[in-house]
Order: sequence, then C-alpha cells, then structure tokens
Amino acid sequence: MLRSVHPQQPRRIPKSDGHQRLGGTLRAIREQARKTTREVAKSDGSFYASGHIANVEGGYATFPKPLLLAYSQLGGDYVSLVADAERLLTREIRDSSQTNPDDYALKNGLIDPTSPESLLRRGYAIDVNEDTAHFGPNRVPIKVIHQATIRPLLQATRFFVCRYGYDDDLRPGVLSIDTISGCEVARLQESEYGVLDIVLEFNQGNLDDLGRCALSWMITYNTDEPATPDLKVGTRTLIPRISKRAQFTAPALPTKIWWFRDTDPLRAYVEPKTEQVIPLNSAAYYFRDFTNVEAELCGLAWKWL
Repeated sequence: MLRSVHPQQPRRIPKSDGHQRLGGTLRAIREQARKTTREVAKSDGSFYASGHIANVEGGYATFPKPLLLAYSQLGGDYVSLVADAERLLTREIRDSSQTNPDDYALKNGLIDPTSPESLLRRGYAIDVNEDTAHFGPNRVPIKVIHQATIRPLLQATRFFVCRYGYDDDLRPGVLSIDTISGCEVARLQESEYGVLDIVLEFNQGNLDDLGRCALSWMITYNTDEPATPDLKVGTRTLIPRISKRAQFTAPALPTKIWWFRDTDPLRAYVEPKTEQVIPLNSAAYYFRDFTNVEAELCGLAWKWL
C-alpha cells in the first residue's frame, strides 16, 4: 500500500484586524487608480508580484515603506499610510510578550527546518494535491510523482512537510526523494521502518496570481515486494482538489479498478458500486479527481491480473 498523509491545516486569517483594515485601504487606493494587482510599480520601474499585492491587501503581510510609497504614487497619502503602518508595528511589538511563542515564531519567521513539524504545518494550506504512481511488470511500485499547490498563510512561511512509507516493505532504504521543481529538501529523516519525514523549502517569490506556490517531487521505490492494490491519501482538514493517478506496466495489469472515498479505511477493499468502477483501457493509465476532501480517505483500488 502506497500512502501519504496530509495533516490538519488552519484556515487563512489576516495578521490582525488592523492589518485587514489597512490592506483594504490600499486595495481601495489601487482600484480608484484603475490598476490591477500586476500594476503596482516599484521605485526601479519593475512591478510587485501580483500574489504579494493580494497578500498585502488581504492583511496577511506587513507594510514596508517602499510598498506604501508605491501606493502613494497611485493617489494614497504617504504620511497617513506610514503612520497607520507604524501603529500596527508598535502594537505587534507591545503584544509580542503576550503572544503564544509558536504564533510569534511563525509570524516573525523564527522557524527553520528543525522546528517541530506541527509548527511548520500551520504556515500553509494545500489547495491541490496530485499523485501519479508508476507500477512495474512485477506489481512493484517504481516511483510516485507528487505535485502540490499550496497557499502560504504567513509571509514568513517557506517550509512544507510531508511523510511517506511503504507498508509492504518496512525497511530503511526502500524510499528516496528527488525534488523536481519549486522546492528543495531542507530536512530528511528516516525511521527504522523506512518512513521518510521530509521538510521541503520553497520560495514565496514564486507565488502565482492567487498567492500560491506549485511544488513537485518524486518518491522512488527500491523494493521487490509487490504492492497492496491501492493508492490512497487521507486528510483531516479541507483540500479543495485531490487527484490520484496510476500507470501500470504489462503483464501486471488490473482486471478491475475503482475509486473510493470514505471516512472508513476498510471501505477501500469493499466491492465497489457500479458507478465507482473505472473502465479498463489499453494505455493502462487510470485517474480520479476528488473535490473538497475533508476528514476522509480517498484514492484508487484494483484487482491484479
């Protein structure tokens, strides 16, 4: 059985009511100037990233003076904007001694790859999770390519946590990881049962227009043990879209393949309903998309030839 776990993630919230109000003021200035989030210019003539502007105007980021100067060029009152931003900073410093240490560490970037995983996970939400598993001719997994679109919840967020294990071969050295795009391995630990705990580092400078980062990496399998016929993922909180894909190699083809989605992990092995069965095809490539998955397991299951 190939498995991955996506732990609980918080909903995105502004840094404070004051940040949200000032962000709203900046948005109003930009819209009054009839500019898009791509058209907020820096002093050197280049433009701020659209995702960064969205974060600032949503109250999720701080308000540096060069950025406030950019909004003053759109019609805002620079002196007033700076005064509002400095009041927010003063309040943050005053309240920091009363703030939960973990919250303070997250908001101020006082985290690194060795920080507790539970703390690192609070810095982002997963919008899209896609996995493509490749199986060899002996029913053995070869590799799984993982892709995730994540939404940083804080300006300081730069780490993404994941965990993988192969239940059919619980030995060290069975799994290895290679990054593909958008990230690098910042920490890697392996248990005596071959479970990989991984921290990936990414750059928020690569945010898209919706304030998200796209990451991809590959888990390679070094085993002769055939896989239990399922490919699944579980999440305790909402992931808007999950895609599970499987590519098989003859002669180890499925005679029947279906999708499942349930809170009970045993439902993966129950004879599927007609609407869950996926038609067989000559390419031996199968997939299923799941939307709004929360506190559930979902994936593909099959019977081997």
